[in-house]
Amino acid sequence: MGRAYILQAAQKWSDAGALFARVVNLIPEDLEHGLRAKEEHAWCQSQADGMDRSVPTLQSVLGALSELVDRDLDCARCLWRLGKCHWDMGGERLCTFPSVRN
Repeated sequence: MGRAYILQAAQKWSDAGALFARVVNLIPEDLEHGLRAKEEHAWCQSQADGMDRSVPTLQSVLGALSELVDRDLDCARCLWRLGKCHWDMGGERLCTFPSVRN
């Protein structure tokens, strides 16, 4: 995932997304790295050109994160990314967010 983060920082969204997708395929059920890779892949997709595809994935990741203990920072990051996608799409879509525990 390190190389994917470097590519992401360089704003090489497609290349970074491809590497994050490989991690997701390798460890899809991993609640630490697999879930984070899924979020990062969706974020890279949204930045490259696929907001319509990334929103459902970010919603799914947010739902999974909200069920985990001590993942408030991760929930906040994912929620911000989801909101940014909706904002960039012009706010034309209904925003439905899973409830996040306090």
